[in-house]
Amino acid sequence: MATRNFIRLALCAALPLAGLAEAEAQTDPRDAEFKEAYSFYTGDNDNPKADSMFFELAKDGYAPAYPYAALAYYERKGDVVSFLEYGGMSITPDGNNWIARYMGDHYYKAGKYAEALRCYENGSTDKSGWQGYCIYKRGTMYEEGIGVERSLLKAIELYRQCADLGSHSKEEAIQKLRSLGVEYEE
Repeated sequence: MATRNFIRLALCAALPLAGLAEAEAQTDPRDAEFKEAYSFYTGDNDNPKADSMFFELAKDGYAPAYPYAALAYYERKGDVVSFLEYGGMSITPDGNNWIARYMGDHYYKAGKYAEALRCYENGSTDKSGWQGYCIYKRGTMYEEGIGVERSLLKAIELYRQCADLGSHSKEEAIQKLRSLGVEYEE
């Protein structure tokens, strides 16, 4: 439970109100409900209430709620099918793709490396705080040849990119670079 709360706090700190900016620009009547659910999710930490609201919004086709519903289905209901369905609908070329990090980890643990790599690639374009993590995970896959042809050059390129971002995976990326005999100047 403490791990989930830590992940939730880290996620909340890293997310720039994912989906909220898009919601504010519209006049959809569900915007207020989304804002209320998000306030339960981040401030009051009333997960059951937030989850219920996100589930209903997602079922109603309200796209900003998809990643939150996906994560709640996965973490609290153990519903992998709904997690992947709503998570998959959340990922867009220009979207806030933080859920791709969780989907990538799910596929990676399941041994579905092509799907994991695809998710990490989508998450690598995200600006919410998980971008560096996704780039780092891609680097490890290339370094170890997991689901891809092993390429130390590609791994080094990705580790440098991660370190340059200054993300929470920066130190791990620098350690990986050094273990591969590459100096990294901060």
